[in-house]
Amino acid sequence: MTRSKAAEFDSIPIGTLMSPQVACIRIDDSIHEALEEMVDLNFSAMPVVNHAGVCVGLLSRTDLADFFLQLDRQAARADFVRGLDMDDGYAIRVRELMTHDPLTISADESVVEAARLMAQHRIHHLPVVDREGLVVGFVSSLDIARCVAECSE
Repeated sequence: MTRSKAAEFDSIPIGTLMSPQVACIRIDDSIHEALEEMVDLNFSAMPVVNHAGVCVGLLSRTDLADFFLQLDRQAARADFVRGLDMDDGYAIRVRELMTHDPLTISADESVVEAARLMAQHRIHHLPVVDREGLVVGFVSSLDIARCVAECSE
């Protein structure tokens, strides 16, 4: 990428790309509730907020897949199966599986900064927060890829 193209992306605030209407999961929701919401909305990740609405985590399909894979492995062991209630997995709370203290970005940061954070930390989603930590948007690596594609036309 040329310097002029990089400078062009550096001048685009992430607030122009983010999804401004963000559905959030509450920290005390059950995994069942979180999974239903993610499936209903067809989201691969969602910010997790506390009772004040502050972003305290991120829950992704990968977090859920890892959990259910582990539960499946445990169920395969006979000593575990005897006392297993099939709803055990759904009694778990979001706080137990989420990524705590996720990386966030503010709406006035650039597309380049968001891309740098995602690449450096090997993540695909960033909650966009205000100064108080309240979620005001959500941006994914796909949003950034779309921006690059549209600006390159």
